[in-house]
Amino acid sequence: MSNKVITHDGVVEEVRDHRVVVKFSSNPACGDCHAKGLCSIPGNNEQNLEIPVTGIRFSSGEKVKIILSREHGFKAVFLAYILPFLFVLLFLLVLNCLTHNEALSGVLSITILVPYYYILWKFRKKLAKQFNFRITKI
Repeated sequence: MSNKVITHDGVVEEVRDHRVVVKFSSNPACGDCHAKGLCSIPGNNEQNLEIPVTGIRFSSGEKVKIILSREHGFKAVFLAYILPFLFVLLFLLVLNCLTHNEALSGVLSITILVPYYYILWKFRKKLAKQFNFRITKI
C-alpha cells in the first residue's frame, strides 16, 4: 500500500444491506504507522467497524483489508487527542489566572472533557460520513 493510507487486516463478521461489519485488531498493521503511539486501538483488543460497500460482495468469515487515508487518520487523532488537550491546557491557564487556586483550576479544567466528548458523541454520525473507510478482499 502507499504511504498515504493506513491499513488494517480484518475478518467480515456480518453482511447487511450495503454494509459490512468487519472485526479487526490493530497489532499486525501498526508497525509502520506514524500515529500508532496515539491510536486508541489497543494491540490485543479487537474492534468492529461498519463500512458501507457497493459493487463488491462479501461473505462472513472472509479476510479483508480496511483502508483509511492517512489524512483522515491524522484528523481522527487531532479530534480525539490533540484538540481536547489544547482545550484542557487553555482552560487550565484561564482558570488559574482567574482563581489563583491550582487544585481547583486543575479539577475544573479536566471537566471540559465531558462536554467536549459529549459533543463528539452527538455528532458521531456526521463525523462518520467524513471518514471514508474502504475495504478490499485479501
